[in-house]
Amino acid sequence: MENWGEFYESLRVECNKGNLFDSIFQEKTFQALRSIEQNWTYHWMEQYAKLQIDLSADNPQVITLPAGFKQVKSIKLVGPDGGEPINLVEINAESFVPGESGVPGGYFIQGAKYLWLDKNPKEAYTVHLFYDRFTLKEELEETLTHPILENGGATLVAATMLNLSPTAREPSWIETYTPIYQTGLHTLHVWDEESRMADNVVVFGGGGGAAG
Repeated sequence: MENWGEFYESLRVECNKGNLFDSIFQEKTFQALRSIEQNWTYHWMEQYAKLQIDLSADNPQVITLPAGFKQVKSIKLVGPDGGEPINLVEINAESFVPGESGVPGGYFIQGAKYLWLDKNPKEAYTVHLFYDRFTLKEELEETLTHPILENGGATLVAATMLNLSPTAREPSWIETYTPIYQTGLHTLHVWDEESRMADNVVVFGGGGGAAG
């Protein structure tokens, strides 16, 4: 499958109910993909963002995280004049002391939406954020593509059919697609681990084992 349009067509064939569920294919697929990404952190979820600290903001210690943020891999600060990057370490939010100024050395995450620095910065640092990100719903438009379509399309079809089962009043789909989904997840995990080794990339985490 080259794009989501072809994926939705495969769902239409699997359902064998004409165009009855066309309007909910994207939503049900998004739910299925989000569940898969919540249970494992795949190679395709690795992202990089360059953020700027705004010293004119009400609170420069707080940085809004990118949409779909799942977890941090590493954070580096670089000053406006360059120099050696500062590697931030994660701290316990309970140890945070409001109002302290200085060179940041730590951070904590609030609600997967905000990154708090442990010090109020006096320089307009650039934040180099390496992180894992969930796929966003708008990325499932028909003309777009996604790595899972090439390497785990059958797994996602099975997961989506399980989501469609209650709506379609087809309990038999649960029995049919559950083993396909579970086997597909295992295969997808093996592919993900092998792709990391092929790229000589350290495995940064994610849940272990298949969901469901």
